Amino acid sequence: NIKKQERVKIFTEELAKLIDETEKIPHKRFAPGKLEQIKRYNQDAINDVKSGFPETALSTARNAYWQLVDLRTLVLQKEQEYLTYYSAAIESTGCLIEKAIANRKRKIEVGKGDKKKEVELEVDYWTKGELSQFQKETEDIKSELLKNERTLSVEQVKEIIKNIEKKESEINSIVEKARENILSSQLRANIAKKAVLALKEQLFTVDSSAYAGDDPRNAFFVKVKNRAGSEIVTIISPVEGEFGKNELTIHSYDDKIVNQNALQDRAAEITGSLSKNGLEVGKLHTIDSVAKPEFRDIEKIRKQKSSLL
Repeated sequence: NIKKQERVKIFTEELAKLIDETEKIPHKRFAPGKLEQIKRYNQDAINDVKSGFPETALSTARNAYWQLVDLRTLVLQKEQEYLTYYSAAIESTGCLIEKAIANRKRKIEVGKGDKKKEVELEVDYWTKGELSQFQKETEDIKSELLKNERTLSVEQVKEIIKNIEKKESEINSIVEKARENILSSQLRANIAKKAVLALKEQLFTVDSSAYAGDDPRNAFFVKVKNRAGSEIVTIISPVEGEFGKNELTIHSYDDKIVNQNALQDRAAEITGSLSKNGLEVGKLHTIDSVAKPEFRDIEKIRKQKSSLL
């Protein structure tokens, strides 16, 4: 019995050393509470040895040992799995950030036939900061990964990777928005020219024109007037939330009362001219007595920093 007690005592001491070694691996993170349970089993075995029950002590100590072996295997596997997913997340966010930087400027072709030319597209400018926002969001994800490297779970990192995968398609979408917006801006100026041609038939001539805030991303204003003192401001503005689409609005300012039929005739002239030239716009608003006075001063519109529309 004494020899058996001594052997069991040595076994529990060696087991205690293995438990101490296991403290060095991230068991609390990947198998919380398990090592504490094994410690209690080993302490029970030590107590049984002291009380003269070596058989019971040996059984308890062996059970604790095999649990410890399983625990070490589990924790090391979980740690390797975490490192694999974590490395993938870091690499993916880094690639997205690089892609955002690389796409700040893109070359696109505009115009047709002999007038076709290649222009450099400032993606962030034409999306009003969407690319910068995308880059910041991605950098924030990477910062959180680095900051919480030792506390994130495998499940949390997997969820982050899913979010990163969703964001991968956003880059192309942002670039496409920029392309649509620059083409839409040019289309606004073209629509204005066609509107002016239609109004020339009613003896109106161009007075002034400008993008709101002198910003080609904003609405385009063109004012025409006739000898009788009537003025018309035609506004071609981007449709909110619908990239690449424009909307035309007519504001009439007349010294003499102009009836609704006359206003509708003007609208028909303009839209008819646009349609003949293959230029389609969204809803048509004809405004007469409620025409906004602030739209009459084109130079002021050019200098204003806000979009107005």
